Amino acid sequence: MAIVVTGFGPFGEHSTNASWDAVTLLPEICKDFKNPVKVEEIPVEYAWVEKQPESRWKDAAFTVHVGVSGRDSVVTLECGAHNTGYCKPDIASSCPKGECCVEGAEDEASTCLDMEELLEQVSKAGSETGLEFQLSKDAGQYLCDFVFYRALHCSAGRALFIHVPPLGKPYNANQLAEAIAIVLKTIVKMIEN
Repeated sequence: MAIVVTGFGPFGEHSTNASWDAVTLLPEICKDFKNPVKVEEIPVEYAWVEKQPESRWKDAAFTVHVGVSGRDSVVTLECGAHNTGYCKPDIASSCPKGECCVEGAEDEASTCLDMEELLEQVSKAGSETGLEFQLSKDAGQYLCDFVFYRALHCSAGRALFIHVPPLGKPYNANQLAEAIAIVLKTIVKMIEN
C-alpha cells in the first residue's frame, strides 16, 4: 500500500506553493521506502475535495497532506482538524455548503499518531540538519484544515497534515522535502511498532 503525499497548487500571494515544490522532490528522496510514496497536487478548491471518493483515503496506507502557511517559520505538524467554520472563499470564490466539511460528523477529528512522540522523533532527526518542528492544534479553517478533516474522517485517523513555511523563510524546497521525508520515515516506524 502506498503512502500518499499531497501538496497544494497556487493561491493568493503564493504564485508557487512551497508545499507542492517540496512534495515533488519526495519520490527521489523516498525511493528506498518499503511503502511506495505517491505524490499528488490538490487545487485550492473545496469542491474538488468534496468530489473525492472516500476510498482515496481509506485505500492508502497513510496520507500526509502538506500545505504552506505564512504564519509559520518552522515545519508544523497539525494534531487535528475542524469540521465547521469554512467561511474563507477558495480560488473559485466558493465556500462549502453550510461552511461544513462532513455534514453530521463530529466537530473535530484527530490523527491516530502519538503527536508528542512524533515531534520528539522528528526533532531529534531534524536537529542534525537544522530543521525545526512544532505541533499545532489549529490547521487554519481553510483548505488545509478542510482536506485534513476529510482525510481523518474517511480513514479512521490515518492521516497527518504538515504546514511548511513559504520558500526562503527560512528553508528552500530541498530542505522542506527532507523535513517531510523525516516525518514519513518516522510515521512508518511508528505504525510498524
